[in-house]
Amino acid sequence: MLYSIVPPEAILGLQDVEKREIIEAQAGFVETVQTPDGPMVSRLISTDPRSYLDPRYAPGAPLSEVPIGVGMR
Repeated sequence: MLYSIVPPEAILGLQDVEKREIIEAQAGFVETVQTPDGPMVSRLISTDPRSYLDPRYAPGAPLSEVPIGVGMR
């Protein structure tokens, strides 16, 4: 018997492995996940609190709307 706060799928390796990629964007770094509809934003990694209010960096937003490759401010 296993008692843990970690989900059993994570411990036993039963979860699906998604292809994730971290890309530099204007607001910091964006972690993306590949979906059938194309890459989507999974999370934003930034030190600027204003970046989290931008809907282009919201989880589930398509990657095509994220300004990529323009460097950090």
